Amino acid sequence: VWFGNLCGTFTTGTLVSFTRLKTARAAAGICAVKPEDSLSGILILAFFCGMLMYIAVDGYKSKGNPVILFLGVSVFILAGFEHCIANMFYFTIGRAWSLQTLGCLLVMSLGNAAGAFIIPLLYKVVRKEQIS
Repeated sequence: VWFGNLCGTFTTGTLVSFTRLKTARAAAGICAVKPEDSLSGILILAFFCGMLMYIAVDGYKSKGNPVILFLGVSVFILAGFEHCIANMFYFTIGRAWSLQTLGCLLVMSLGNAAGAFIIPLLYKVVRKEQIS
């Protein structure tokens, strides 16, 4: 799934970079900041993004209301949290790919996954304690 998203965002980002849209300059500015951050900072921002994405998707599944998806995505963007798939697109359109950005992306992926797994893990722990 991760590699499929990388292929899709790389293809889309490359195609969009050939259009009249001015997103390449904006993306280059965004991408310049990310490798300057510490890996621990990137991990923390990605962790919180993973939590938000889990809450948004789980909330949509349980309630069926797409507004919760919109709010989850809006909050992670406005808060400046790190989403590995979004950054795959930004790194492509901003022509910012390097070994350093790849390393950042791997740390983001780990943080996103950890953030998404923590809430269901906590649910299991709480349920187990309630049963005991």
